[in-house]
Amino acid sequence: MDTELVRGVIVDRVTVEYPHEAVFVWLISILNSYVEHRKLGVVLGSRSAVKISDNDGRLPDILFVRADNTAIIQNRAIYGTPDLVIEIVSKNDRPHNLVPLELDYRCIGVSEIVFINLRKSVYAAC
Repeated sequence: MDTELVRGVIVDRVTVEYPHEAVFVWLISILNSYVEHRKLGVVLGSRSAVKISDNDGRLPDILFVRADNTAIIQNRAIYGTPDLVIEIVSKNDRPHNLVPLELDYRCIGVSEIVFINLRKSVYAAC
């Protein structure tokens, strides 16, 4: 189980189900191949923490950091603003959890935030 630091409180993230992981693997594979081929930067997955503040840290499903911005990538976390954050919304995610998530990313200046809603996708029936 993963944990995030939200407003100074450790919050456990629920283990994801198959549809989430299938979309994650497919998407990170495509993005990483494209980014590596074009030498655009770095694509990282859901184990990469992003520092929001001294009391907040998030674990986006996928993030991208441009080549000229990779100094923000440190061993333990991303200390700066990723250029893209992707969150895959599972059936257990609730809007009241997603709004603060988006606000946290916006507060550090993430310019592109994408939410992929599995409840409205082809994978919802899996």
